[in-house]
Amino acid sequence: MLNGFRFFKWCRDQFDEAEAREPKPGFMMGALIDAVREGTMTRADAAAIVLQIIIAGSDSSASLMGSMVRLLAQNPEVQEELRAKPELVPNFVEEVLRLESPFQGHFRKTKVPVELHGETLPENARVMLLWASGNRDPRKWPNADQIDLHRAGPRQHLAFGHGIHLCLGAPIGRMEGRIAMEQLLDRTDWVELADGDFPHRKSVFVRTLERLPVRLRSGVRSGGR
Repeated sequence: MLNGFRFFKWCRDQFDEAEAREPKPGFMMGALIDAVREGTMTRADAAAIVLQIIIAGSDSSASLMGSMVRLLAQNPEVQEELRAKPELVPNFVEEVLRLESPFQGHFRKTKVPVELHGETLPENARVMLLWASGNRDPRKWPNADQIDLHRAGPRQHLAFGHGIHLCLGAPIGRMEGRIAMEQLLDRTDWVELADGDFPHRKSVFVRTLERLPVRLRSGVRSGGR
């Protein structure tokens, strides 16, 4: 918790330093500074956006890649198909995003009263949207807990949010995941779990492995392990 506050203070310090330098117009930091000066955004909100962009651009991609390797190792039939048909790697990335969303949810505030499943939420209610749960909803996803490389509408999950809150980094996140998996498959003949556990970070917000012991093999396929 203390490290989190220190990180937020660092982001705020970076914003203050950027404001003192008068950044060029057309850049994100300049837009944030203009918004603060115009009174349409608080300084704390601007610093929070800086923090979100830094986290979303690094931690989430690392979380995705760790989950991709784990699921690849735990599902040999999926690994076999991906090695035989590498064009399915983008679909695998989407399935991992759906099953192991790097961010499990975020807080939101209702603008108007709304009723959901028989429960009424008043205006300005603070709610936490758990899109990781929605990504496994069997009403939307048949065999929701399984990897399906041929699933219809593979990008219809909520791992990147939705609507005006859709993650700005979604395209690069998908690209990073695809390239990482393509390189792993190209440079190895088999990936499997090694001895040891692979716990997740204790958090209600992120889905991140603390460690992942794996064994990379060359010249060996699943039938000959």
